[in-house]
Parts: sequence; structure tokens; C-alpha cells
Amino acid sequence: MQNSISIGPSGRSGQQTNPRVSVLLPVYNAAAYLAEAIQSILDQTFTDFELILINDGSTDGSVEIIHSFKDPRIRLIDLPKNGGLIAALNRGIAESKGEYIARMDADDISLPHRFARQVEFLDRFPKVSVCGTHFEVFFGSNPFVMKHPADPQDVRDELLFTGCVLGHPTVMIRKADLVALGARYEERFKNAEDYGLWATLSSQTQLANIPEVLLKYREHQQQVSRVHSASQEMATREIKVLLLLNLLPIDLRTDGHRALLLEALASNTQLPNTQIEDTRLREFAQLLMQLYKANRQKSAFYTESRLRRFLLQLWHHQFTREQPKSWKRWGLYYTFPLVFDGGPKDARRHLGLLKRRLGIQFLK
Repeated sequence: MQNSISIGPSGRSGQQTNPRVSVLLPVYNAAAYLAEAIQSILDQTFTDFELILINDGSTDGSVEIIHSFKDPRIRLIDLPKNGGLIAALNRGIAESKGEYIARMDADDISLPHRFARQVEFLDRFPKVSVCGTHFEVFFGSNPFVMKHPADPQDVRDELLFTGCVLGHPTVMIRKADLVALGARYEERFKNAEDYGLWATLSSQTQLANIPEVLLKYREHQQQVSRVHSASQEMATREIKVLLLLNLLPIDLRTDGHRALLLEALASNTQLPNTQIEDTRLREFAQLLMQLYKANRQKSAFYTESRLRRFLLQLWHHQFTREQPKSWKRWGLYYTFPLVFDGGPKDARRHLGLLKRRLGIQFLK
């Protein structure tokens, strides 16, 4: 049985309006740091929130810690079996009543003015659906600050060109946009489910970061990025393919396109010394040019110069795996239009590379 109960003498039953913020805090065997995480939420200077704690089948006393807090803003969803983070988060979203949804992890610490700053930001910028922040990473005696781009265009660019540039436990999300777009955490992106959600939202909305440290992020050996790094890397490649193919009309997105891009995004250790047929390379070049032109048609959805460099890197990456290379293969490499699309200076640089690679002495 999955129970949802309010903790405290009166719950929120005496209030006629919903809270502005719903805080989602999944819990699975988190007794070591849970009390400190909960207290950091209850100590927020912004007080109009509900704290939804989703106990995901804990067996270590986490529920007893939750029950030790007697605050009417706390709601406990007690799941009898561990169903995983994605299911817990989606359950929390379904149960939430707030205009905004804030994320929090059971081992982190929100600074007291975090919610106040994020609510103010989302109220001020209604086109922004997701608002993250900078955060302090602490592990042992050497904390450091993790900074991500603030501007929505920079965030959109970095989601494709770099990766996940919103700290998941720092975000606050506009719930109405999740509902309107049917967006949710997806099992196919397990261990990178937050990145998958940002990719889905970024095609239709804006995402931003407040350039201010508003959370302390606890680093330890059991985190997903350490324990499930291989599956996280695979999910990240899938998400980058999604971001690229979202540039194309739906009827032009094919399984063949997906396969070509996944291959190009794979590391050399994943696909060492791969031999690629000329016809497949030409097909890949055609796809990359389709993406480049589609971005232009969308009024530079991604910053054009950065997308050009990224697509050129993918093209180049296909050649770096294959050793040795013939003159003919290098000739095919230089038929790709974006190689010389950077202007005369760029063209001279590539011609110099061509001379060295082909041993041509007479090109001046």
C-alpha cells in the first residue's frame, strides 16, 4: 500500500490555497544525512511550500527520521518497495500541488534563501521553465564551487555541446510547462534522467541558472556518476542524439540517422579503429548538413558558429578512429562543406593540414 500522509499536528488541511512550491525529496536508505537535508528545507526564508518526501522502500531507519519532524508542511509518500529514483520522482510530480516544483536530494543542503531567490527569478521571467543555481561541492576538506552558464541561450548550447549543465538538486521547475508538454523523467535515460528531461523541455522552453551558490552538494562514493558511469555515458549519447534530431521535422528523423549519430558520438575506446564505407560517410555528411541548415531555418536555435564546430568535430571524429588513411580517404574528408565554411583563414589552415597529410609539396 502506498500511503500519502501529512506530518505534524494539522497538516495543510486548514489552508484553502495550494502552496506555491512543492519540494520533491526522494529517500532511499538515506539515514546518514537525511535530517540535515530536511532541516535545510524547513529553514528556508521562503515558507510557502510543501515538502514531499517519497520514501522508496528504505530499510535503514529513514522513515523514523522523517517522523521525528513535526512540521505541517511535510507530506510523506511511503512506498513499500524500492522502485527507483525515476518512478519516485514521477510519483512526486503527480502528487505535487505547487505552481513550482523544487528538487532536493537527501544528502544535500539548501541554503536558507534558495527558494526565495528562485521563486523571484521564475516570477520575473515567465518564459523560463527550469531555474538552476551554482552550488558548492563538498567532500572532505576541499570544497569547490560548480558554476554553470546562466543565460538561456548559453544553457541550450551547452546542453548539446557539453552535457548536463543544471545541477539536478538545485532546480526549480514551472509545473504548468511539464503538464503542457507532457514531460516527465524517462526510464530510457536512466542514470541521466534529469539531462533527458532538460533536453525535452529545451526544445520548447527556456532553461537558466542563477549565478549564485544556493546549495551545498555532498560528493561521495555511492553517487550515480561514480557507480553507474558506463550506463550514464550511454544515456548521455542518446540524449545528445535527441537534441540534434529535434532540429529536423519529425518525418525526417530516422533510425538510420540515430545510428549514424550514436556512432559518431562514441569514444575511440568504444569503437576502436572502425572502418567506415565511403557511402556511409557520404550519408553522414548529408545528415550533418541537414542539421546545420535546419538550425539556420530555426533562426539559429543553437549558436551557429558553435554548432558548426560541433558538427565538424563529429565529422572529424569518424576519421580519427581509422588508421592508416589513404589519399582518397583524406580527399573525401575535405569534400565536407563545413570544413571550409569558416572563411579564408580557416581554409588556409585546412589546406596546410592537407599538404602535410598527403605529402603534397606544390600547393602554395
